Amino acid sequence: MGTDRASIGSLQECGVIALLEDSYRNSLSGALRFTTSTSTGTIWLVRGQAVHANCVTPEEVYEGMRAFELLVTWLHGSYHIDEDVLPPGRTIRLPMADLILAAKQSIRRALISDMQAYAPRTINQRLDSIIEVLRKRVPGIESISVINRDQLEASTSEEKSEREWIGKQIRQFTEQSQSRPETLYLKVQGRALLMIGDEQESTVLSATEDTTPEAMFWAGQEALRRIRLQDEEKVKE
Repeated sequence: MGTDRASIGSLQECGVIALLEDSYRNSLSGALRFTTSTSTGTIWLVRGQAVHANCVTPEEVYEGMRAFELLVTWLHGSYHIDEDVLPPGRTIRLPMADLILAAKQSIRRALISDMQAYAPRTINQRLDSIIEVLRKRVPGIESISVINRDQLEASTSEEKSEREWIGKQIRQFTEQSQSRPETLYLKVQGRALLMIGDEQESTVLSATEDTTPEAMFWAGQEALRRIRLQDEEKVKE
């Protein structure tokens, strides 16, 4: 059986994981071949299950799981679906569903890590004004951040270490389940952290450890309410 994708295309338009998901759903047997300006790779499938992979780079040739792990991170290049091609051997034995889940988690960790290490802080005046209001009632509040899916969209924190800490907590708890919890309260390493929202967008508050949970939850609800009101006003404009 074929896939839902064109047999030839660009990885910028259709990523490796999307191709694997289509192949799994359609029980494809054959080879997914990938080419970049410097490297080539192939993932062989039998009835939608990955059984072998090969990746050739200027530095080294990889086989099996290591090749598979490298190929799922490729974002640029082209692909070619070669159906009904037999694999040269079997080096991968994990179920495709587990491979896809692990690949998504690995990419998510890399994106959050890169975001914390390299992305400049978004200066957001609306958060600056909200935190001033919250601190009048809860002086222990240290920062407010907005997380869009798994990406730090904006933060009042100027400290890289604090943004990295927030990212670490998000990684830890989103990897444990398919969906992000709507509410998460933690006390870790002398800090209190509250994340409140939904799967699309969450507001994250960081505070001193002695800030009570009741104060944190009030501040979180109030911050979320004010952010949503400002979003509504922006839409009206």
